[in-house]
Amino acid sequence: MRQIRKRLTYSNVMSSLAVFLVLGGASAYAAKKIGSHDLKANSVTTAKIKKNAVTTKKIKKNAIVSAKIKNGAVTTAKLGDGSVTTPRIADGAVTAPKIPNGGLTTAKLSDVTVKGLVKVGAASGVTAEAARAAATPVQLLASGPLSVYAKCFTDTTASTTYAEVFAATTEAGSVLVGNSDSLYGNPFLDPGTAEDARQIYTNSTGANSASGWRTIFQMSAPSGASLAGEVALYAKNGTLPEGDGVYGPGDTCLFSGFATS
Repeated sequence: MRQIRKRLTYSNVMSSLAVFLVLGGASAYAAKKIGSHDLKANSVTTAKIKKNAVTTKKIKKNAIVSAKIKNGAVTTAKLGDGSVTTPRIADGAVTAPKIPNGGLTTAKLSDVTVKGLVKVGAASGVTAEAARAAATPVQLLASGPLSVYAKCFTDTTASTTYAEVFAATTEAGSVLVGNSDSLYGNPFLDPGTAEDARQIYTNSTGANSASGWRTIFQMSAPSGASLAGEVALYAKNGTLPEGDGVYGPGDTCLFSGFATS
């Protein structure tokens, strides 16, 4: 102790105390006073940031722009329910390859039904009435109790082929407006209404010729079901001078159309 006391001079004590205060004060200053402006550019690297240190609250509004998001980083699991709304989807973004098999069900589609081209071979009879009765109905469009069907037939005596479209219902008290016939009450369009009274349109053509037309229709049932749209109908008889083209050989009819329900 005597040796230590001999060395404890005023100057030694004061110099040691000064060093302690300087170091201690500098540390305290560094802990409390170093801000972002004291950091050298690019001095805080990714490796220096503690895991989970950057939370949502630490991110400035609009700081993360598209260019800062890694390709493939935003997966389905990262999207909130209902976050991708129709206005957020770019035009043409949802292409066929983006739709999974079975992804588009009837419930996902609008109420517009499109019927592609239907080719029907003509039935035949010695009169138009006999040929019509022999022709098989081909359904084109339907909604609930309402439907539209087509027939194709040839009157062999007159060498005339007919393409005809008819309305039908399974619900009594329905109504119809068409180019050929309209049933809007007294009488109504009923399940037992004669076929020739519910004809929407007829198109015919003579020997070795073809013709086409289009017709509109509207139907409603007491239950609230409705069916309205347009049908194109073509008829060909025999062989055409220019070749049979889309019709194919023989007496044939073509039908296509669309409807809303």
